Amino acid sequence: MKLSVYTFVKNGLYQDYHLLDMLRHHLPLADEIVVHEGLSTDGTYEAIKDLGPKVNVFRSDWEVNSGLDFIRRFKDEARRRCTGDWCLMLDADEFVPEWEFDPLRRALAASDELTHTAAMLNFYGNYRVYHADPLRFRMLRMKRLIHRNVPNVEYPGDASSVRLPGQPSAGCGAADAFTCHHFGYVRTFVRAVGDDPGDFVRDRFRRCDYLKADPGAGARP
Repeated sequence: MKLSVYTFVKNGLYQDYHLLDMLRHHLPLADEIVVHEGLSTDGTYEAIKDLGPKVNVFRSDWEVNSGLDFIRRFKDEARRRCTGDWCLMLDADEFVPEWEFDPLRRALAASDELTHTAAMLNFYGNYRVYHADPLRFRMLRMKRLIHRNVPNVEYPGDASSVRLPGQPSAGCGAADAFTCHHFGYVRTFVRAVGDDPGDFVRDRFRRCDYLKADPGAGARP
């Protein structure tokens, strides 16, 4: 069984994505990592272009527009370059914890399914605080991230998950879920939410009891 991880980034260093850590972290899991780099101007490409034979970096102009089509396009262009039996789509701020690597590979090698689901653990501020109720803040609890390497992959909605024709956009089941850690809100805060984070904080995090501190959340039990 060969597993391809594919991801995408533009100006990841400026945006404070933990990109180098993310790519290096998944080297033991993946047989190849495909990175679609969007002509960064902050040194991102230079930082990742020589990470080793497993990491395949290619570049293009993402032609950003106001809709979501460009997001689907740059994700799909990365997917098309995958050569594995299975493909795992990850954003630059998502990590599969290392204790999942061997069980996940064994599960995929024995799987008869077309896709597999991730249970998302959404961190905030640091690596020990996560959202106890992500649905309260319109954050995804489950994402369909793994699929067989087939040509008819779709990216519904905001393109944060995948689906194959005939599958619903939502309703990902938890029975086969592996864990994926999301660190988007651990990045430098102003870069994550813009120059004035006040409205963002008041809208999403006004109730402190919806955040849960766990000393072991970001580390292996």
